[in-house]
Amino acid sequence: MESAKTTAADAAAVAASSKTGDVCDGVATGRRSKRAKTTVGSYSSSRGTPVKMSREDFAKDMGAIKKMRGRKALSTEECLCIVHLYLKLKQRRQQPSRGAPKKTTVQQEVADLLGYSRSTVGSIFSRWNELKRQNGGKPPASFAMENERGKHAKGKRIPESSSVIALVHDFVEGKRAKHQSVTAVQLTEYLEEQGILEIKRDPLTSTYDKAAWNAAHRVTCSYMKKHGFLRAKEGKSRSNEEGDGDDGNDGNDGSDADNGDNGADADDNDARKTHAQAV
Repeated sequence: MESAKTTAADAAAVAASSKTGDVCDGVATGRRSKRAKTTVGSYSSSRGTPVKMSREDFAKDMGAIKKMRGRKALSTEECLCIVHLYLKLKQRRQQPSRGAPKKTTVQQEVADLLGYSRSTVGSIFSRWNELKRQNGGKPPASFAMENERGKHAKGKRIPESSSVIALVHDFVEGKRAKHQSVTAVQLTEYLEEQGILEIKRDPLTSTYDKAAWNAAHRVTCSYMKKHGFLRAKEGKSRSNEEGDGDDGNDGNDGSDADNGDNGADADDNDARKTHAQAV
């Protein structure tokens, strides 16, 4: 009886020790099992990344990647990567499988995996098929996309040519030589006279359309700021800020007179009296 109890006790001890380590000749070695649970690391405590991430973390990471990548036109290499992945997924779906077929289309799956829109993926693969048809059903020797993203930018209303810059510079320097400040209103009207800017007018009164004038004025302000024609505070010219108040007032009076000559009503004049501009 005693030997039987001893044998049972030894077996229980071996079974208990085997849960935490290996057993060699009935003696626990004390080594940890390979399947023992370990503490999940974090970005702050170790170099390893967390084993599990929440959906919010995944969405943040992928959103940041899309933002860094931007919406520039896709290169030929990027388009070919999209076509390669599209064909690879189609090949896998045509192979026999015991699982249920996927509900999403190949086009949508490629878009989800690469982070592009479904329409972008579809247009690229359509272009690939078009080139194959033109090549007699064989893969084309080269790949070129038409109507790439980022290629539809409108032309600037004020051209960035050296001739236009010189024209504006001469106009500004001519005003300054007469000790007059230069406003964006004056420059907008001058560019229209030179045929550089087109501003819609009311067909009945021949005055500027208010929305069209404001849009043209904003373009002129951006152009002056970009090319070094510094913007002054509202209602003041740069000459006023430097202490030359008489010259600045003369320039503002001149711009008001020009506004009256154009035949605009009181509301339009108020809208056109905006920030003074000076070199």
